[in-house]
Amino acid sequence: MSRHKFRFPKPVEHKQRSTMNAFKHNITGNNMIMQEHECEKYTELSTSLMREFQCATEMERQIAQKIIDTNFRLNRSEEHTSELQSRQYL
Repeated sequence: MSRHKFRFPKPVEHKQRSTMNAFKHNITGNNMIMQEHECEKYTELSTSLMREFQCATEMERQIAQKIIDTNFRLNRSEEHTSELQSRQYL
């Protein structure tokens, strides 16, 4: 007898809800969720790097956008980590 249970296909609602996990945690989600003060930082970073990359094709623009989004997420993650660590020492 198999140890693995047969899993029925998930209803569309469950799939939609599970796809929101990355959105909710905003680490690997496809959509950026930002607070108002982060929008300005993101716009500045995006403008600066797009000017630096000088994309000639749509593919280059998409790659540049991924780099910008990833860079922003990593910087924000580091800020959150630093903030949490500083709270531990209070």
